[in-house]
Amino acid sequence: MAGMEVRVVTPDKVIYDGTAKTVVVRGMDGDFAIKKNHCPLIAPLGIGELKIVDENDKNKYVAVDGGIVEVSNNQVRVLSRDAILAEDIDIATVQMKLE
Repeated sequence: MAGMEVRVVTPDKVIYDGTAKTVVVRGMDGDFAIKKNHCPLIAPLGIGELKIVDENDKNKYVAVDGGIVEVSNNQVRVLSRDAILAEDIDIATVQMKLE
């Protein structure tokens, strides 16, 4: 494995399970990046965007509703109350809920 294992989960399902070179998360005090061989860490997450940069430098975005991130042994685990891949967001449904 060249990068890190990344898993984003909610109480209902696994949102993302794959590898990455970099993961950028929204912490309580701002965004921070996690790269290979990052020191062990457990931190609370704010509401916002999670960016996953894969081995081919392609970006994948996940909207997260808070939670925690755990980093250990090149594994990044994000546990969130609710999360959705950006590509799965249905704009029409979101607009209806906002109204």
